[in-house]
Amino acid sequence: VSRTETSCILSYSTVRMFLVDNNAVSGIGFQRRKSKTFRNNALIPREVLYESRGAPDYGNFSHQEFPTSIRVLEILKKILKTVEPGDLELIDLFRNKGGADPLIVACALAKIEETEQGLFTPEWVIVTNDKAVVNLASEFSVPTMSVDEFAELIDSSEDNSPTND
Repeated sequence: VSRTETSCILSYSTVRMFLVDNNAVSGIGFQRRKSKTFRNNALIPREVLYESRGAPDYGNFSHQEFPTSIRVLEILKKILKTVEPGDLELIDLFRNKGGADPLIVACALAKIEETEQGLFTPEWVIVTNDKAVVNLASEFSVPTMSVDEFAELIDSSEDNSPTND
């Protein structure tokens, strides 16, 4: 009796999930915010949503909120310890600048931590054009994508047709 062995190849593509900064929410425009890619794969940290509240279609994406959990705040505390006193590049509260910037990195780290135990873990990417956010994300090995790259990804996606709801 001969035995035939078959091999099974497990193939999957990594799902990319996006944490979107305010400059990306406004930068991709109304039509891309209606795309399935944006609606299904993008989350917006609570503080970023607050910054985006003036968008005419705010109600269409406000449900994509990434809530600020206790774990996010714990990670945020660790992140803020790495910022040098007097460094106003990332946060300048007197000029109302950067309130959500370290938070978006904390959200990414919390999501990476939360999902890394799964069999198929998504890649969490921060979408921003803010150089300070890109630099901070890099310090913590969090991938980033520019707003233009995100717009191109949405445009080239098979699922970029606007939704009707």
